[in-house]
Amino acid sequence: MDIARYVMALLVLIGHFNGLTGSDVFINLTAESVGGFFALSGFLMYPSFRKARNVRQYIGDRARRILPPYFFAVVLCALCLVFFSSLPATRYFTDSGFWKYIAANLSFLNWLHPSLPGVFEGPEFANSAVNGSLWTMKVEWCLYLSVPIMMWAIARFRWKSVSAIVAVIVVSILYRLGFMLLYEQTEREIFVILGRQIFGQLSYFYCGMLVYFARDRFERHRRIIFITSLLLYIATRDIPYASIIAAPVLYSAIVLSFSMLRHTIPWVNRTDNISYNIYLLHYPIIQIAVYYGVDPSRPWLPLAAVTAVTCLLSLLSVHTIETHFRKKN
Repeated sequence: MDIARYVMALLVLIGHFNGLTGSDVFINLTAESVGGFFALSGFLMYPSFRKARNVRQYIGDRARRILPPYFFAVVLCALCLVFFSSLPATRYFTDSGFWKYIAANLSFLNWLHPSLPGVFEGPEFANSAVNGSLWTMKVEWCLYLSVPIMMWAIARFRWKSVSAIVAVIVVSILYRLGFMLLYEQTEREIFVILGRQIFGQLSYFYCGMLVYFARDRFERHRRIIFITSLLLYIATRDIPYASIIAAPVLYSAIVLSFSMLRHTIPWVNRTDNISYNIYLLHYPIIQIAVYYGVDPSRPWLPLAAVTAVTCLLSLLSVHTIETHFRKKN
């Protein structure tokens, strides 16, 4: 599972590198990899909720894991990107845009103010957003909070757990498909944005939870499931709407069956997993690379540099911030 996290974090990094620099490295699996993280969360959150004494402890455990690195990423960018702003430091820190960025991003309202004053505003930038990855964090929190609501509803109305989860997956897929059709009819980007928000990601999250409920049979057939799901995903990738209808089921199955394969790399188990930190920190580092100039025809060295710097900052975040807060009650 740790290896799966690293692979998906790297795929998201490469996808954003391609989008921001105009390069064409590997293939674009950014959306599916984000969904894969949600599927892993769905697989892990149900047992986490069941082990917690109450909802407060469940939320507290999630907060200690998720919030410190997130706040670190937001504040680090706000302070350090003064060196890449077209404004002098005195104007940068007193500009209302600086404080709006801090307030919006610390409260998960990233879309309200994604940029810092004078930062990443040149024509070489695909957009001026400081960290285009952070939009998923509000979705992640809503998915976590959906678990106690879902379990309460199942107990209250005496639903069958598996049937209720399948119903949520179907409704989520239909929700996203509906917004995609609206986008095609109107060409308004807002429908794409709305389609990938919380209700559009429930399909990945609850596919992960569904695997947890069937984990014994799933694990017994993990190799067959992995190969079959991978082949079906490749075969259906170019079919219209397959990324909405089939991808949540197939990609979740790929990620979770891969996670259950009984192979590992020794150093992965001996070190703290930094994939979450890589996810949080890579986007502004790519923007800084664009600031210094990236030749799309020769992307490998800049990509290697971005990856190395991201990993170093991620290790710093884990050992100075995250580890400290995990020990707190």
